[in-house]
Amino acid sequence: MPVLKLLFSTPLMWIWYVLLAALALLYRTRNDRGVRRGWHILAAGFLLLTLLSFAPLADALTLPLLRWYREPSPEAFAGIEAVTVLGGGGREGVPSEATYERMTAGIQWFAQSGAKILAVQGAADIDGEPTNAEIMEKMALQEGVPAEKIIADSHSKTTAEHPLQLKALLPEDVVRIGIVTSALHMPRAVAVFQRYFPDKKIIPLPVGAAVQWPRYYPVDMVLSAGALSQATSAIHEWMGMTWYRLSGWR
Repeated sequence: MPVLKLLFSTPLMWIWYVLLAALALLYRTRNDRGVRRGWHILAAGFLLLTLLSFAPLADALTLPLLRWYREPSPEAFAGIEAVTVLGGGGREGVPSEATYERMTAGIQWFAQSGAKILAVQGAADIDGEPTNAEIMEKMALQEGVPAEKIIADSHSKTTAEHPLQLKALLPEDVVRIGIVTSALHMPRAVAVFQRYFPDKKIIPLPVGAAVQWPRYYPVDMVLSAGALSQATSAIHEWMGMTWYRLSGWR
C-alpha cells in the first residue's frame, strides 16, 4: 500500500503520467514528420526526467562525490591552524540546512583541532539581508567561540571567490587550513583552495561524507522529487569541476 500511495500522491508522478499519456497520443500519429520530431524530443525529455528521478541513478551520480574525501581521522586534525566554513545559504538571518550543518560541524572541528582561527565565509543570498558570514559568526558566538578568533568574509559569492577572499584575511604564517563544506561540494572546493594556496596544506573536513552504497527497497524504486533534487545537485558539481578543468584550473 505505501508504494501504491507513492505512485499517485506526488506531483512528480503526476507529471510523469501526463508525459506518458502525451507520448502515447503522439505515437499514434507518428507518421507526420513534424509530429515524429516532437515525439522524439518529448521521449528524450521523458526519459531524462525518469532517469534523474530514479534513486539508484541519483546515487550513482552523487556517491562518488560524497566518497571523494572521507570524514577526518584524529590524525588529520593535528596542527590545523585555521578552520574555514563555507556558507551554504541563508535567508533573513536564518541559516539554510546546509549552512547550519556545516557550521555546527565546523565549530566542533575548530574546538577539537585547537586551531587559532575560525573563518566564516559567504555573501548574502539577497542584497540587504544578513550575509552567510554574519549568520555563521552569530552561531559561533552563541556556541562560545571567542570573537577575537573569528574572521568573517562577507564578500565571496562563489566557490572560486572563497580562497581569494580568505587569502586577504588570513595571516601569512598560517600553513594548515581545514575546509568545512558539504561532502558533495568538497572536491570542487579543495581544487580552488589548492589553486590559491599552493604553499599551504589544505585539509578537507567534509560534512555528510558517505562510506557505502545504500540498500534499496521497493519503495525506493518509485520516482521521487528528492532523487531529482539530489541528481541536480550532483550534476551541478560535476559540471563545475569540468568547467574548472577546461578553464585551466587543477
